[in-house]
Amino acid sequence: MELGGFSGDCDLYVMKGDVPTFQLYTAKSTNGGDNTESITMFDDLDGDWYIMLHAYEGFSGASLTFTYGTDQIGVPQKISASVDKTDRISIGWNNVVTATSYEVWRGTTDSLGAATKIADVADTAAASFSYDDMLAAGSSYYYWVKAKAGAVESGFAGPVRGSVSGPVTLKSGTAQLVSGEKDTVKIYQYDVKDNLHTLLEVFVSGGTGDCDFEVVDPEGKLMASMIGGSNNGVAR
Repeated sequence: MELGGFSGDCDLYVMKGDVPTFQLYTAKSTNGGDNTESITMFDDLDGDWYIMLHAYEGFSGASLTFTYGTDQIGVPQKISASVDKTDRISIGWNNVVTATSYEVWRGTTDSLGAATKIADVADTAAASFSYDDMLAAGSSYYYWVKAKAGAVESGFAGPVRGSVSGPVTLKSGTAQLVSGEKDTVKIYQYDVKDNLHTLLEVFVSGGTGDCDFEVVDPEGKLMASMIGGSNNGVAR
């Protein structure tokens, strides 16, 4: 269903089986003055549907269109967003069999009407997909994903909330157990309390796989590094 061509600001609410309210509804579109509100839904459509228009501001000249048919594509399932990475939020979802691409949307609240599209992801034969939103530490966002096949689009999966974790503070002489997926980055910090110390050592040891690390000073200058082919090393 679509409400379009108007001036002013009007929000669109829809509910199956009863009249929608601001608190109870099946779906809503509240785009905030861009003169178009639309809602697309799939599956479990049989029954009576009720539409509510809310004049957020005065509006005029609107056209309300309601259509239904058999063209459909599945909504992405098992959408997730990471909370444990220090440089990104990774959004994941399962493959939709008939999809040719996916759209990833992001917002600062859980309202889809305030979200914006941040990426198009091409479909492949993979069973699942992911998109890395590279962000600063402390960032937090809500995400939605929808599938596409030509002009046919699915409904949105989500919202899910993800965040970028801040640096982990290390304690002198206390080992910190760490792990990471391929191509991820984690940040750790250690505060030297005075200028009497003359030696700082960072050890990486044990475990499996391959881990590189760098040590930088408070101004971001590279002081030491270990790169390539090992999971054991020391920086002084």
